[in-house]
Amino acid sequence: MDKWRRMQELLISNNTISVATPISYYKLSCFRWLIANAIVFIFQSTGLSISTLQQDVLPLWFASGAACAFIFMRGAGILPGIWLGSYFAYYSAGANMLVAFSSASIWAMQAYLLLLFSCRCLTPTLIFRKRYSLFIFITFSSVLAGVTAYFLMLVSRQSILLLGDSTQLCLSWWLSNLNGILILGLAIYTWDYYFPQLSDLTHRKKIQIAIYALIIMLLGIFLVCTVNPFFLSILLFLVMLVISNLSYQFGWCGAVGAVFEFGMVLSMADLINAPVFTTNFITTMPLFLQTLLLITTIVNLILFATD
Repeated sequence: MDKWRRMQELLISNNTISVATPISYYKLSCFRWLIANAIVFIFQSTGLSISTLQQDVLPLWFASGAACAFIFMRGAGILPGIWLGSYFAYYSAGANMLVAFSSASIWAMQAYLLLLFSCRCLTPTLIFRKRYSLFIFITFSSVLAGVTAYFLMLVSRQSILLLGDSTQLCLSWWLSNLNGILILGLAIYTWDYYFPQLSDLTHRKKIQIAIYALIIMLLGIFLVCTVNPFFLSILLFLVMLVISNLSYQFGWCGAVGAVFEFGMVLSMADLINAPVFTTNFITTMPLFLQTLLLITTIVNLILFATD
């Protein structure tokens, strides 16, 4: 509000600046609103189609993370894009109109409640400086993601979208939903927030970040191609060590970027049915990796990324 007040005072004090007519401003606002909702529609429908509505539950849901990030960046005005994108994805996947309508409403409600709670009780951004605020946000997000996953399961119970054991599926949906919010949502918002400051990084730090990113990617690729329990344990330990080191050195951006890259490697590997997801020594390997990803995210954000 202070920014707009200063702009108004500047316009009033300087008569040489031409002020746009209300009609022009209205047209520009409508155009920006339509563009923002169109982008959100594409992200939401695509995210649901390639993650949530797949038979295999991915480590994180792209749609929940994208909806979380965009509603914090553009406000509640992008709720139509979230709802329409969700409806289109469910209906295209074979759900009837009632299931598609209910599921779309649940997705839009989750995004709105997350924004409403954070703005009223914490901060209107997804950049947390204090551990207490981050802890409250994670706690509320955990409860909200669990309730959302439960209601989505109830809505989809009689449709072709629900397969397998309902208890394990609901738990897996909860972890995917929460991982999407905490990993993808924070990553998109952080990138948008700090993008103008990338030019301030020294050449040495850019090389250092690139090396860390390459190491995490290579370790992740080796991990998802491993079926031996011993080598899997070693690779998991190394990945956690590298992520913690990057988080310690670069704070919030390092932690968010590291867990985002690791989460995307696991998600892409799950999409192509990598060997680690078909191993028999852990019957619930996808659930184990989801839990490990969530714990890694929370620990690194709380210990290294906040004060």
